[in-house]
Amino acid sequence: MDVTPAMKEFISEKISKSLSNYAEILREVDVTCSVAGNHGNKSSAAHHKRAQKAEVTVYTHRHGVVRVEDTEDDLYAAVDLVCDKMKRKMVRLKEKAVQKNTWPGRGGTKGGASIADQALQSTLDSLDDGASSVSVEDILSDGRGDIVREKVLVIEGGMSPEEAVEGLEAVGHDFFVFLDAGDGRLKVMYRRASHGYGLIVPSVAGKN
Repeated sequence: MDVTPAMKEFISEKISKSLSNYAEILREVDVTCSVAGNHGNKSSAAHHKRAQKAEVTVYTHRHGVVRVEDTEDDLYAAVDLVCDKMKRKMVRLKEKAVQKNTWPGRGGTKGGASIADQALQSTLDSLDDGASSVSVEDILSDGRGDIVREKVLVIEGGMSPEEAVEGLEAVGHDFFVFLDAGDGRLKVMYRRASHGYGLIVPSVAGKN
């Protein structure tokens, strides 16, 4: 969607204010605004009639990835609410880091080494930007089965399965790829449809 200069300034101020207490751990902050519905209506009134979605992904040094999103009729409202969600998640992230004595600066040991060393530098939230979900049958029937995008996951250090669950919840996805600090194996934590979480441990046939 087209974002006006006024909206860009509003978003910048809101995000900066929301993250002002976490400057020492911030690596990158990505903000995505999108719109759905009434695509053919180009009038200014349509701006407030379509579903306005705001997504914020916060990449930190040594403390993982935090991702939040919200959809409202008005983009200003969506940005307000997504910032509120982000602040709550950042508070929880800091509380857990302080408990583990890995938070830098006030509230923690400066320079403390984190067990969960940014296991997913490139988050899974943009596997295919803006793409709607499709079934396997759809892909096979209309020739969309080609590999059209490649994502590189930069994994540093390792984390426990419990920390992987925290990472999964932080990015808001249904699965999370991580390096297990216990055995050094690449694994996938996923959210089960019924309840709880599942752990996928890849293994090559014929090998232990």
